[in-house]
Amino acid sequence: MKRTALIIVASLLFVVSNAQNISQIRHDVEVLSSDSLQGRYYGTVGNKKAQTYITNSFVNSGLTTLKQTFDVNGSKAANIAALIKSSEPSNEYIVVGAHYDHLGTKLKNGKEEIYHGADDNASGTAMLLELARLFSQNATSLKRNVILVAFDAEEVGLYGSEHFAFEPLFAQNASQIKLMLNLDMVGWLKDEELKVSGVGMLKEWEELFEKANTNALKLSIKSLDRSVFTDSDFTSFAKRQIPAISFTTGTKSPYHKPEDTADKIDYQGMEKLSSFLYNLICEAANSSSLTFSGKIANRHNNKPSRFAFGIGAGAGYAYQNYHFGNITGRAGSMYQANIFSQYNFNKIYALRLSASVQKDKTKRAEGQISQTKLSVPLVFVLQTPLKMVAGLDVRLGMFYDYCFDADFKSTGLDFDTFSAHDVGLVSGFGFRIASFGFDMTCKTGFVNLDKGSENKITSSTFSFGLTYYFKR
Repeated sequence: MKRTALIIVASLLFVVSNAQNISQIRHDVEVLSSDSLQGRYYGTVGNKKAQTYITNSFVNSGLTTLKQTFDVNGSKAANIAALIKSSEPSNEYIVVGAHYDHLGTKLKNGKEEIYHGADDNASGTAMLLELARLFSQNATSLKRNVILVAFDAEEVGLYGSEHFAFEPLFAQNASQIKLMLNLDMVGWLKDEELKVSGVGMLKEWEELFEKANTNALKLSIKSLDRSVFTDSDFTSFAKRQIPAISFTTGTKSPYHKPEDTADKIDYQGMEKLSSFLYNLICEAANSSSLTFSGKIANRHNNKPSRFAFGIGAGAGYAYQNYHFGNITGRAGSMYQANIFSQYNFNKIYALRLSASVQKDKTKRAEGQISQTKLSVPLVFVLQTPLKMVAGLDVRLGMFYDYCFDADFKSTGLDFDTFSAHDVGLVSGFGFRIASFGFDMTCKTGFVNLDKGSENKITSSTFSFGLTYYFKR
């Protein structure tokens, strides 16, 4: 009977504790996304109110707190960081970060609207403050130091995290940071999966997550972050080859809209996440080693690959150009598939060799010629760095074509009178998003295809193509 009573009391205390945690998380989100903070745009009065609230919360949790100011486009911005010291001397750190700035206010249809940013990213900031309280309430023994940092000016270009990674508070330099955990938009769990990316940068991640996930939280895990159109503060650490893991419930909330308000947040879900993250931080801080795996997302790797290679396909028009009389060739169709390898001298200059099978159907006055060619272009490339998420390139070089099969139909031509070989100029440009490229290419032949005749006929093609880089 006595044991049963103790279990009931313990259960009630657990329920009360959870309710208090949820209530405090709700209060944090409501304050940070309130009208009075006016969307927390960096450099504004509302942003400075957020700084004060975050600082006071860290201090109330008993943590040493520092403010790191920096300039962004002529305005002052600030990171707020708090230290959870290790139980024994250590020069290794785990950074847990979330940006607190948002979009501020915008004039829409003659009315000023507040972009409250409850999920983006009052939720992640509130999670930081909850983690600070959990560490202050629990006598936790840690082998590594933990830094909780609220980043500013994320929305306008990751300025806060970039500044911190270059000059980390509490740590002497970024090399002492062994792991970074990033919280961005974590307020819409709603019994769905927590999205986790970047674990592949850390060798020991499976064991850490297994030990931390005591409540069997549903996780959707990606080894490396491959997002193209979205980014967050983990990038500032990942590109320095610091294992950086991102946590988010996704963009299901009213992303970058005034309707992103505190009443829509899943606070019970946030309490579950805070418990999981607290466990994960403790496990990581006490792990025998936190080792960079050497794996990194392409877009986070600043070192240019010496070689790039991929495949492509394209379609367009083929022409025969008559350089005598009043005869003109008519456009026919062409399509091709290719493989290519590219040698990068540096981030900007490269030499690309391709091999493609090209099918042309050119039209003449006498009829249509169908040709199948092996085409080998060698081009000089001027490009934006391949590691960037998006980029451009310009190409100029020479090509050699060998026609190994043809159907001359009713033209009366054959390989005795029609050249199977062609050389000429190739040029083009491309636009790239992640590993996909969109190309436009022009080829102009120099060889007289009508062998032994003074009447010169040359070839040309114009095509659009799609490229995929297996390595860039």
